[in-house]
Amino acid sequence: MNVEQAINTIAVQSSEAVLLAIPPREAKFVLLTSDCRVLQEGLEVGYKYLLGVDDMQHLLQAAARKRMGKKGSCRAYYSLCGH
Repeated sequence: MNVEQAINTIAVQSSEAVLLAIPPREAKFVLLTSDCRVLQEGLEVGYKYLLGVDDMQHLLQAAARKRMGKKGSCRAYYSLCGH
């Protein structure tokens, strides 16, 4: 799935998941290890940590209040983080 498709599934993701991505073409949710790390195997293939589910939900709620929409909030996040 791509980043936009992943964000569209946010409601069914665990609050302990994080989104890894090779923006914008590939994305996946993974659970953190018991010591709050992303497994190295996921990072070795080029995925980068994008955002935790809780943080993403807060971002989408703020975007909804501003009527920004999911795409707009993704663009805002990418521009803020330099992606």
